[in-house]
Amino acid sequence: MNQQELSHTLRKEIIRQGRSVQIVASGYSMFPFLRKGDFLTVEPISMDKIKRGDVVVFESEEKWIAHRVIQINRNSESLEFLMRGDTCVAFDTPVNQENFIGRVSEFQRLNCQKKLSGICRRLWTKLILVKFSMYPLVARIHLRIHHYYLIQLKGLK
Repeated sequence: MNQQELSHTLRKEIIRQGRSVQIVASGYSMFPFLRKGDFLTVEPISMDKIKRGDVVVFESEEKWIAHRVIQINRNSESLEFLMRGDTCVAFDTPVNQENFIGRVSEFQRLNCQKKLSGICRRLWTKLILVKFSMYPLVARIHLRIHHYYLIQLKGLK
């Protein structure tokens, strides 16, 4: 077992015991909401208490990833989240009970602690969710405009 696997195993055990852990953000997929080097507090929580827009941590290919919940799929047997980083185009693989770790409750940047439940954070979350819901419409409009200009250019030749 390498050092990263050991660290993840210990942190998972701490979360299972009902205590929060801190991890360090390492990428740019949640920029500017979360930034590389931010300290994220991950709290234990039941999956059925997660809401659209929450930032949750899940495990994928032995890495812990903090992304936003875009859609919640419920059926009689299980619960599944569709996740995406704020700057990502594609969804992550669906998150279920097996790879769910916990919810990000706050983060620390430059010695300043910021809770994710604040009004500014909630407004940002709503804007991001609107952006994601508008993406298919904007993509269709873009393709139609692009197609129109291609036809126009062919007519000029």
